[in-house]
Amino acid sequence: MNKGCPRFAWKVDSNGCLPLHIACEKGHLEIARTLLMIDPDLALEFDHYHYTPVHLAAMVKSKSLRNFFCALPNV
Repeated sequence: MNKGCPRFAWKVDSNGCLPLHIACEKGHLEIARTLLMIDPDLALEFDHYHYTPVHLAAMVKSKSLRNFFCALPNV
């Protein structure tokens, strides 16, 4: 965990989901963008189902969210 980032960005729920997982699952591009500005490493974290936020973004019908993740370096 990046010690400079707010703790809420790394808070997991009972399914092992970070706020970024939930934002991606719901198709919320601006929330995802904000969370990744806090800590880009969030994009690489797995939940209890072995999905990363990138996997969840690919599953939703949000083309803008998928394009956003495709444009990120190191993802």
